[in-house]
Amino acid sequence: GMASGELHYIVDKLNATPFQYNLTLLSFSEKTPLELLQLLSDVFSIISPKHQGKKYDVSKEDADQMVDRFTSFLKIIKYKPNYDAVAFRQ
Repeated sequence: GMASGELHYIVDKLNATPFQYNLTLLSFSEKTPLELLQLLSDVFSIISPKHQGKKYDVSKEDADQMVDRFTSFLKIIKYKPNYDAVAFRQ
């Protein structure tokens, strides 16, 4: 799992502008994997110049489309993942 310092940092940032999620460490840690994916998707939408707050419902979105959307966003912010994209899709 994640170190508690990392969790604190993430929750603090999600509670700040522009997100203002009003999360607690507990409410964040109790989220299901799907809820966490949705949260990640919403965060990307908020900060992505391309999506400008457009909300995607990850439970209805095709997994490949979601991966493409996430990876294109990560490229925009110049995140250099240290994983193999093909393995990541598994």
